[in-house]
Amino acid sequence: MSEQALSNFAAVDLAAMPSIARGEARAHRVPWIIATPETLAGFGRIVPDFTADSVTIVTWPQPGWRRVVAGTGNEGGIVEERFVMERHPDGGQIFAPQGGAPFVALLAPPGDDVKPENFVAFYCNGSFGIHIDPSVWHQPVFPLQERAVFDNKQGRLHACIAVDFVSEFGCYLEVPLQADV
Repeated sequence: MSEQALSNFAAVDLAAMPSIARGEARAHRVPWIIATPETLAGFGRIVPDFTADSVTIVTWPQPGWRRVVAGTGNEGGIVEERFVMERHPDGGQIFAPQGGAPFVALLAPPGDDVKPENFVAFYCNGSFGIHIDPSVWHQPVFPLQERAVFDNKQGRLHACIAVDFVSEFGCYLEVPLQADV
């Protein structure tokens, strides 16, 4: 990424955030890793061809002692769309940038006991998309240029589980948009 492009993403003055300024929260800097098939193992996979790749769909988990009826909980199908990253729309399962737009994907392994230190910022150079595995914690991807358009594929029906870092851990996740120097 060029220095000019990086200048569009000046670091946020975290001390200017009221809860940080009051000492009620801190910033936890997430490590930066270049996305490769090896580094994404356990989180997802590289998607070299958005059109040819498929989304992994799994049956919804059994919520209690009654079993999910065989053949149900996974028949919602797939939806495809494009979205423009001017705001932070809800995440999906496969993100693929158009025009080679580089981006960062914030991911953590599955599990309810997720902690800030489990998150990693995966740098994707724009030559490929990524498939985020079911149950992997994620946010919408962070484009590294002012305007980026992404193709998106995900299950038509999906549940959402959230974590509130400020109330649970007293921190915000600080996502680096360039490698630490």
